Amino acid sequence: MEADRRSGVTPPVMADLTVETAATCAQNIFWVRMVPSASDPKVQYRVEWGPTDWGARHAYGWSCTCPAFHRSKTKTCKHIDAVKGERCRWNSHFEPGYGLGPSDRCPDCHGPLHFLRVGV
Repeated sequence: MEADRRSGVTPPVMADLTVETAATCAQNIFWVRMVPSASDPKVQYRVEWGPTDWGARHAYGWSCTCPAFHRSKTKTCKHIDAVKGERCRWNSHFEPGYGLGPSDRCPDCHGPLHFLRVGV
């Protein structure tokens, strides 16, 4: 590869990627729980894991409908902390060799799987 004439920098060589099918628990794509307020059990807040609207492409994260979350600079609150351990995080990427078929269920929570194509 030839160096750029203006900068003298040689651009990195991009390797060809192999496209493979991977699976992840559907809870890694979208998950929701209703969490009661500690101060008023009649009030419930919606806690979600899913695509964010924070300006980053393909970013996933937590959100909550409580006022504290919207004021938080760290994008967290006690409602998220209370339920985040309930979400399944299984992903076939972390279990190489795990055999998958289109009718398979998540091996951890037995919920549905989401299949995606990834470059490796």
